[in-house]
Amino acid sequence: MQHNTTNLGHVHSTRISVSEDGTTIAESRPCIYHPTSPSYTRRYNLNRTIKDELPECQIEPFSTSSTQNCETLPPGWQRYVHPEGLPYFSLPGPSDICSMRVVTEEWLYDPEIFAVVQNAIKGIHDKISRTSYDPGDSDLFVDLCRDEDCKLSQETGGRAHCEYYLVNHSNRRIYWAEKVILNYKLSQLLHNVRGKLSGHQADICLEAEYWTNWDNFPNLQKKKSDTYDYVVETILDVMTDIVSSDTSAFGYTYEELQKRLEIVRAGKDCKSSNWHIGRFMKEIASERLRNYYGAKCARLSRDQAVFEVTEPEELSILLEAMSPLLFLIPHAQLQRVKTLIVDQTVVMLQWNKLFDQLQEEWNHTVLIATIILAANCAFLAIPLFQGADFVDTHSSPEQVASYVSLTTSLFGLVLGMVMYRHHKTRKPTNPDELVGFLLCSSYFKS
Repeated sequence: MQHNTTNLGHVHSTRISVSEDGTTIAESRPCIYHPTSPSYTRRYNLNRTIKDELPECQIEPFSTSSTQNCETLPPGWQRYVHPEGLPYFSLPGPSDICSMRVVTEEWLYDPEIFAVVQNAIKGIHDKISRTSYDPGDSDLFVDLCRDEDCKLSQETGGRAHCEYYLVNHSNRRIYWAEKVILNYKLSQLLHNVRGKLSGHQADICLEAEYWTNWDNFPNLQKKKSDTYDYVVETILDVMTDIVSSDTSAFGYTYEELQKRLEIVRAGKDCKSSNWHIGRFMKEIASERLRNYYGAKCARLSRDQAVFEVTEPEELSILLEAMSPLLFLIPHAQLQRVKTLIVDQTVVMLQWNKLFDQLQEEWNHTVLIATIILAANCAFLAIPLFQGADFVDTHSSPEQVASYVSLTTSLFGLVLGMVMYRHHKTRKPTNPDELVGFLLCSSYFKS
């Protein structure tokens, strides 16, 4: 991943070395900071492993907790566990090193990791303290950069690389302590967005990143009454759009949104479980960003293009030549696909419907081919068409026509079975598979 790089003044991190007696020595080194965003989280690519051995743990007599002999966190830090199972750590604010609440996914039980994280936090706090800005109830997220071998990324002189972002809960957005360029390198949510970003679109992107941060660290989020009302109203608005329009730009079914709304309402009075809010709102905010919500060229239906057409579409010579011989069926199928791919964007729900329709059509083709094949076989078995004059040659006009029909129906039967299986096994199940499927087609290659 590429970063927007900056050096926040005389900021220092700590490099840990080991002396001859085994003690650790902290050496001060300047730190290099990179703005990041919640969508670029490494939580699914941490590559943490343990030894493959028999499990065992010593339990002391009368012990009601098995964590007494576990590693101890540095003073002030608290351990939380994401509903998916990954631990993360938080330092409530204000503290001795930062006025804001700090969140990190780094393994703070490691003294070397903790020392680098602590100095990175101090550096960002000092940077903000030198300005007149009051962070208020903001959170600070800190993450250490690593190389391909998952080792800490450092310069030759020991300067550690650190990623960070700030979270403003009042305005529901993330921000940074420096000037940044909001693009795909900074926010992965801009993957399906093209064109120059307006200020309104940037706000939607930063709000989507806020909900992504909520999704990553749900145990720390406080669900206020206005937040609950905002979430319910947003889901109801999307449900209204889907119910009242057959070409809604949102990639959900009414049943999917109904389940989400039921979960949100069921968790209204829950104080510790707020994960569902971040997960659902991240999805909806990302959809709004993709559809240019609030922009001059807002996409109101899934078949509406918002990009200017710069070059006319050109079909391959093979398709142009073979289409008339196939009763223009390739052109018809291509038109069906083109209605689903607008501005190089595909709604997964509609693409799955297309695959289901194709499977049903091929299934009907197999059924019809089987009936015609059986009819031809029965026709050729009738003695009336096997007279003495044609018993050896099998060349009567009726027999020739029947043989041609039998051959084509057999070909249609085999082709239908192959294509039915092809579409059943090649059906994409997630957006990444869909992108790979489309890139395999020469028509969609740029």
